[in-house]
Amino acid sequence: MSFFGGRLKDPDRSVYGDCFFVLIRGCAVYFLRFFREHLSGHIDKSITMALKKLSVCIIMITCLTLSGSALARDKTLSEAAERVSRSFLQMMDQGLYKQTYSLVPPRLRQIRTERQWANGVSSERESMGDVKSRRLVKVEEAENFLNLPKGKYLLAVYETGFTKQDKATEIMALVRSENGYGLAAYKVSYNKWPQALYIIGNGLFVVFFIMSLLAFVTWAMGKIFRKVESPNKKEKVS
Repeated sequence: MSFFGGRLKDPDRSVYGDCFFVLIRGCAVYFLRFFREHLSGHIDKSITMALKKLSVCIIMITCLTLSGSALARDKTLSEAAERVSRSFLQMMDQGLYKQTYSLVPPRLRQIRTERQWANGVSSERESMGDVKSRRLVKVEEAENFLNLPKGKYLLAVYETGFTKQDKATEIMALVRSENGYGLAAYKVSYNKWPQALYIIGNGLFVVFFIMSLLAFVTWAMGKIFRKVESPNKKEKVS
């Protein structure tokens, strides 16, 4: 989750779609070979031609889909988009969160004030530490991103290594503006399980320490009370 709201779509989820289409293409090719070798002499010629055309259509659709998905996930930015992206990341790396608001187009400034924007991007970035490495791994178009208004957005996905998080994904949503491109949203995602386990482990340690301390105090107080009571009992007996 981020201050923009909503959930972040997995940028690599389209890989599963590619695998599915490759599987369909493989099945179509296998069917053609099996049909040619075993069934071609036992089925009417008109049916044979229809099945062959159907298989060819499946292969062509699959190839077009694969090529389209590859183009949609190009790894390059246009000069205007790259300029905005570079300026934003430089300011973020220097901790100039308020200054990044200048890259947000006027129509999106109506949604968030400068203070809201600065608090949001700083909450995403501050806990990560300094940047050790960063590379652009994917560029794709999207109509929806987090809770932004529906429109045409260009998502630039970076694989980044921080001092406090070795492997993280920075996603920047760019939108067309009067000056070329403007910044619409920014999100950092990473595997939060190690951090969660660290917090849980610390919590269990604190609970164990407190319980042990209480047990020791109870034992010590009991021993003191027994020592105090022993002379009183001897005096009463005497």
